[in-house]
Amino acid sequence: MSSTENPFLSPSTEAAVLVEPVREVVGAPQGRRLANLIVDIICINVIVQICAFILGICVGIYAVVSQNEKILEIFDSPLMFFFGLFINFSYYFLMEGLFGRTLGKLASGTKVVNEQGFPPSWGQVLGRTACRFIPFEPFSFFGDAPPRGWHDKIPKTYVVMAKS
Repeated sequence: MSSTENPFLSPSTEAAVLVEPVREVVGAPQGRRLANLIVDIICINVIVQICAFILGICVGIYAVVSQNEKILEIFDSPLMFFFGLFINFSYYFLMEGLFGRTLGKLASGTKVVNEQGFPPSWGQVLGRTACRFIPFEPFSFFGDAPPRGWHDKIPKTYVVMAKS
């Protein structure tokens, strides 16, 4: 009996390596990407307004109870700008990290995948989200067909049509 026929031998390393099949990745059309952006901007603005409203009520109640109206100056400070950035960052990072889709992508029938067509890693999602804050990043879509911005190219992800 040869070693290849012996069922008690451990498998060779070549046979034990599982290779994931590479899926064909075709980017979503430009119109879908624009729809994603519009819906996501609306959603982020609604979330920011709701959070600011709740924060305003809490700070207002605190100002009345503590008789400290100086606390109300928080709304005129740069802190509110960073509050909006935090909401924006959290929206993309959590939605794409947990579901592979934002509400805009859900509405347009698209999703985020890696270069092999599988869900992106949390590191790739973090890279996508961080790249959205690069100045002039929206202009990185020009010239590509299908469109891929820096927040796609740098973390090596694609936005594709979702099958389900």
